[in-house]
Amino acid sequence: MIRWLITSSEISTASIDYNIDSLQKSISRFTSNIRSRRDIETVNRQATDLYNILIFPIAAKLDRDRLLCIIPDGVLSQLPFVALLSPENNHYLVEDFSITTNPSASILIRTGKLASAKLRSNNDTFIGISNPRFNYRLFPGLPSLPSAEEEVIRARSLYQQSAFFSHEDATKSELVQRIGKYQIVHIASHVLINAQSPLLSSILLAEKKTPIAKEKKLASSAPNGILQAQEVYQMKLPKTKLIILSGCRSALGDYTRSDALGVLAQSFFAAGSPSVIASLWDVDDASSAEIMYSFHYNHQTKHQGFGEALSQAQRSMLHSSDVKQRHPYYWAAFLLSGNGISSDASLN
Repeated sequence: MIRWLITSSEISTASIDYNIDSLQKSISRFTSNIRSRRDIETVNRQATDLYNILIFPIAAKLDRDRLLCIIPDGVLSQLPFVALLSPENNHYLVEDFSITTNPSASILIRTGKLASAKLRSNNDTFIGISNPRFNYRLFPGLPSLPSAEEEVIRARSLYQQSAFFSHEDATKSELVQRIGKYQIVHIASHVLINAQSPLLSSILLAEKKTPIAKEKKLASSAPNGILQAQEVYQMKLPKTKLIILSGCRSALGDYTRSDALGVLAQSFFAAGSPSVIASLWDVDDASSAEIMYSFHYNHQTKHQGFGEALSQAQRSMLHSSDVKQRHPYYWAAFLLSGNGISSDASLN
């Protein structure tokens, strides 16, 4: 395995002398233990082992005043780098750096260009879609999402210009009609990952009972109330700066197919959004809501770039007075992919 380090003044490569099968097993055990909320001592010990393999050899060359962009390959795309632990200062990586994760260098470059073309503003517009009344007969095992609804309502309160749709109003047609008119788009609904046909991975929305004349439609055979990745690829998002997919496992790709990021998340890059926030595992409702509100507050009120705003939200939770919430399960699932640089930030 090869590790590349690229900074403003240096490009270097080095071999990682570690068996790839052993590394895959270590990452699998680590992520499994986080998701199952294994005792923090075990999780931190594994986090330190992975830090020593992946980060320690280049740690001295990384500037903590700059955004750290990680481009993982293969099984590394399943790894929450924010939760790796330094044995030198006992800090998680996110405590020392603001972090973004990208599926490839080409996407990093492309999303940077997309971001540069967007209108700069300290008062972004916001649209929230949450807790849609989807067809429960088709998906009988899925619950409603009242906590997600509260999550988006709280976030909306921070924006002067906003729109919000939930229950029967949170339809696919409403989202398709409006999404490209807003800069920040927060979607809190169930995400269905189709491992066999990734382009059929979808977001569940409410069904539209009566069609609207001259309604914008997408060329697809997808059922009413289901927005598939293949449909998102057809969208045009000229104003959108950020898509938030707070549904469970929305960031998870199939690394065996070279999908370092979930196809659903990647489809929004193709549609024109330079930044996407998504999650690696099923996230606790309360902690998800707290992280998302903190993110929006950091961005909209403190005017932090997306990368800094999310990383700061994660730091706030891991330093919470609630000891339980310090476990990486509660804060490490979310990652920002694409462009995370604000106008006054620099990139590692």
